Amino acid sequence: MEIAKAMLALYCQRTHRSPHLLLTNYGLLKLLPAAYLRKPVPWVLPTCMRTSTRTSTRTMKKNLPTIHPPMFNSNHNILSSFSSSFQNVHKNRKYTHALLESASSSCDILFIQEAHFGFIHNTISTASESGDPILGPVHHVAWECLHKQTVYENSLICVYINKCILHNFTLHTDPHMIPHEDILTFTLTCIIDNSSALLVCIYNRPSSNNSAIHHLIDNLHINSFNPSIIQGDLNLHSSEWDPTVDTSPDLCVQLLNTLTLKHLLLINDDGQPTWHHNTHTSRVLDLIFAHGSLLQDERFAYQNNIDDRGPGNHSLLNLFLGSHPYHYKQAFIAKGSNNEFNFTRDLANAIINILGSKDLHDAQHKANDFSSHMNESWIDNSRSPTNKGNPNPWWNRDCQSAKEIFEFDRSEAN
Repeated sequence: MEIAKAMLALYCQRTHRSPHLLLTNYGLLKLLPAAYLRKPVPWVLPTCMRTSTRTSTRTMKKNLPTIHPPMFNSNHNILSSFSSSFQNVHKNRKYTHALLESASSSCDILFIQEAHFGFIHNTISTASESGDPILGPVHHVAWECLHKQTVYENSLICVYINKCILHNFTLHTDPHMIPHEDILTFTLTCIIDNSSALLVCIYNRPSSNNSAIHHLIDNLHINSFNPSIIQGDLNLHSSEWDPTVDTSPDLCVQLLNTLTLKHLLLINDDGQPTWHHNTHTSRVLDLIFAHGSLLQDERFAYQNNIDDRGPGNHSLLNLFLGSHPYHYKQAFIAKGSNNEFNFTRDLANAIINILGSKDLHDAQHKANDFSSHMNESWIDNSRSPTNKGNPNPWWNRDCQSAKEIFEFDRSEAN
């Protein structure tokens, strides 16, 4: 009996549990619930945080509790000030890098379908002298990339997280939450209060018998599966979101009903096409669904960028939630500059002009003009912040125009 007590005390010490003081008979230990016996899902720390946490992890290793699958406190509203962009890039490596560069100062999350996964380098191999090839997505220093290509070789989706938000949020992804190669789920967790939001990126391949859609619907029936945002190239034709289609297949109706029960609402319901073609009918294939709590009082803005879509035929979609000052940069006048002197002079002259009025009517008239006069002075003397991204993207409207002319007439002259 003494040996059993000692073993139990040792076990409780290692697992940071204290034995009950009134416990006298130690029988066989009860098995833990099956959910806690699964293989632990590791936290995916962004690369910018790995070096900063390495030292503290080593010093506190002895005091760390047993790691189980993380439990999250769901809160959709932690995304209420986020900016997200979405696009199918048709495996274009160069355009993907240009998109990452241009969006690095204005976007928090970037969803990509038909992502490019290219050769990085060869690793040591026992079967080949040249080594085994390592493939990976497009890399950019300002972004952390999440993908499933290491688990599913044929995966065509990835999500880029702007490292600027990783000071306040941590990332967690489980590639097996939805066991499908083209559905990526990830969780953003606020460091302050441990509240989290689940996001889903999906690509429904045209020749897959809607496999990704069926997997998504199956998981939406699970009570604990409560996404905040679902976006993807669904490749579904329905009159519910595309005015050029006359009918709505049963699968589309089933998907909408399931999403509605989760309080997920369609953002791009304006009927504007997201897939464009010069000869065929343009379609609405890319859809964005967001939780209703994020759309209250219309505190969001949606953009369908057709002209800035690059060489592909899918629009670049943007979703701005809330009114975060990071996305709407205010103009300013530099301190000590000539513009500051000119603006101050205009302000002084306007005030002197009002004080020199002959009568009350004249003063009222000049006071009414004061606002418009100072607004013109502000526009003349202030300037807007510059973006950190490349101001001259390699794909511009001239490139888009040349591409469309060539598609219409594939001649050597074009």
